[in-house]
Amino acid sequence: MNILNGPLQLVYKHNDPLDVDKGIVKAAAKDKTRWGANGQISEGAPETNLGALLQEASASDNYKWLRWQTVDGKQAAVFSFAVEKKKSLLDVNYCCFPKTEIQDTVMGPLTVGTIQSLTSWEPFKRIASYHGELFIDPDSGVIVRIIVNAEMKPSDFVFMEERRIDFEKIVVDGREYVLPHSSYIFSEAVPNGDSANGNCTNRHTLLSTVYHNYKLTERH
Repeated sequence: MNILNGPLQLVYKHNDPLDVDKGIVKAAAKDKTRWGANGQISEGAPETNLGALLQEASASDNYKWLRWQTVDGKQAAVFSFAVEKKKSLLDVNYCCFPKTEIQDTVMGPLTVGTIQSLTSWEPFKRIASYHGELFIDPDSGVIVRIIVNAEMKPSDFVFMEERRIDFEKIVVDGREYVLPHSSYIFSEAVPNGDSANGNCTNRHTLLSTVYHNYKLTERH
């Protein structure tokens, strides 16, 4: 992943219960934070479908050997992959960006019209092609890390996104599972969207997530 050459500022931290079903992470409660209007952006819901990403990456036509790399003190086999947009389920989803609309108000036949600027806050959503790397434990065949680089347009409000998800073996109710341990999403966006009232500065955002306290739930 890209490394920022400068200080990072923590702007928001929270703990959420999550429900994971077949690799899909679902928030247990709706986030009522007014993202965008509060000057910050956040990854929208639902979160990354890890199962779909792993399947698409493994089935990629451009899947090939790349190198060996040490991960947590152990050698991992690294393979590169690329997934075209028509086969992709990668949902680049962020909330929220201002959208400005111009309204011409006419009070009467002899009254000069007035122009009003109306701003609403809307999420940015794209299904994107992507490329990246898979890190595999050569002894067990277990995936220990995946890096995903979304291929965005320079004109998009979110024009760069890189994801890294680390996995490890975790014991839940006496059984061992390979589950996400942590994830990092590095993005570059235009926080003012198409608002005519803001300048076109870019913002770098690092979203970091740590997963813990896994529990099994019964399905009926």
